[in-house]
Amino acid sequence: MRIIEPRLLPGLAAASLIAMPLPALAAGGAHGVDDAAVETPGACHLESWVSDLGHGERLVNFSPACTPGALPTVEIGGTAQRVGTPGERRWLTGPAVKWTLHEGIGRSPAVGLAGSALIDPGSGHIDSAALLVPMTFRPADTITVNLNAGVGHSRGEGAHPLYGAQVDIAAAKGIALMAEIFGRPDQRPALQAGVRWTFDRERIDLDLLAGRQGGAAGNGSVTLGFTIRR
Repeated sequence: MRIIEPRLLPGLAAASLIAMPLPALAAGGAHGVDDAAVETPGACHLESWVSDLGHGERLVNFSPACTPGALPTVEIGGTAQRVGTPGERRWLTGPAVKWTLHEGIGRSPAVGLAGSALIDPGSGHIDSAALLVPMTFRPADTITVNLNAGVGHSRGEGAHPLYGAQVDIAAAKGIALMAEIFGRPDQRPALQAGVRWTFDRERIDLDLLAGRQGGAAGNGSVTLGFTIRR
C-alpha cells in the first residue's frame, strides 16, 4: 500500500469536503449543500461531476441513488470518487442514504436526515463520513433556501461540526442560479456559485460551477456536472 505524503492530505481533505456524497434531487449533484427532498419514489438517478481544484488537484465523482416505491421517503445510494493530487491517485467509495422526516407544506420547511461515508478500498479505512440534517423552505415561488447542520469525520482529524447554506433562484424555465457557503467552523468556508440547466422533461441537469475551496489553501475550483433521472 502506498503511503500518502503529509503535504497531500490538506488537498485530499478539501476534495472530499467539496464533494461530500449526499445525493439529492434539487440541490444534489456537485452542489456542496444538500436539500431535504429524496428522488421520486420508484425512480433512480446518476449524479456525476468532474472538478478542477487547482494546483493539479482533480476529482471525478459518480453517485447513483434510488428511492424504492415501498419506501417513498428514503433514498438509497452510493458514491465512487477518483481523487487526484500531484503524485497521488486513488479511489474512494461508500454508501449514502437520505430520509425525508417531514415534507414541507406551503411555506413550512421540509426536514431530512442524510448520512454518507467514503472508504479507501485499498486500506479499508473510512476516509470521511457525515451525518447532516438538511432543511428546505421556499420564501417565494422562485426562491429555494437549503440549510445544513451536522457532524463530519475525517481520517486523521476526528469529528467536527458541519454547516451549509444555499440559495437557489429559478431564473427562467429550466434555468436555475445557485450560490452557497459550507464547511467547518474551525476552517475557512468553501464558496460556490453557478448555473443549472434542466431539460428533457426534467430528467437531465447540467451544472457549471465555480468557487473557492475551504480550509487553509483556499484554492479556486471549477466544476462541470450532470444528473440523469430515469
